[in-house]
Amino acid sequence: MAANFWTSSHQRQLLDPEKIDIVHPIDKERGLTLDEFKLIKIHMTNHIWRVAQQVKVRQRVIATAVTYFRRVYTRKSFSEYDPRLVAPTCLYLAAKAEESTVQARLLVFYIKKMCNHHYYLAYVLLMFP
Repeated sequence: MAANFWTSSHQRQLLDPEKIDIVHPIDKERGLTLDEFKLIKIHMTNHIWRVAQQVKVRQRVIATAVTYFRRVYTRKSFSEYDPRLVAPTCLYLAAKAEESTVQARLLVFYIKKMCNHHYYLAYVLLMFP
């Protein structure tokens, strides 16, 4: 880790605010607007937070998971990678990165418990017609 943030490799990876809220061309073809894009990101951020509360991880892990989630969708589209699968993956990876033990079995159990089938089906029909 660098002693000075401004000379670190992390600082070079920062994204400009204009590059963060750009809808991927594949999503634009499917009719996703910028407002819908932002709403999906907010909804999935809340989903990560709710799952993390059930699993009982630290706030730092949640923040890292949200950062991972948002970085994935700066380069990839919602149509290519289902956010309902990417969000728990980001949470699991964040727990590993922050050295907080989370069993994958426990994570899957709470995701199944929280997400009913009808809600997920409605989401899939919206995103993948």
